[in-house]
Amino acid sequence: MTLNTKTLLLLAGWILAGLASVALIAQHMKWSEQQARWQTELGQQQQRVVELELIIAELHTDIDESGPTISETATKTGSAISNVFDRVRSSFSRGGVPSDE
Repeated sequence: MTLNTKTLLLLAGWILAGLASVALIAQHMKWSEQQARWQTELGQQQQRVVELELIIAELHTDIDESGPTISETATKTGSAISNVFDRVRSSFSRGGVPSDE
């Protein structure tokens, strides 16, 4: 069986198309995994924010008893929340997942 040039080019084209498809599928899988990691990290960051909000709420209920000390603690906690959001924002702008420090 003799293959002519046209048949060989067609076969090579199909092989290249198959390789390109495999590369696209692999890249899609990487992107999906990265997105899943981002979603997990975002969920963890949201959980941390909720925990901090609960701390703030508890501090505000005790404010009458402790006065300025509670206010200072609430300010520090608010700063911690701001730092969490800054980390999440900066990590997404860099395209990475924030790491625990």
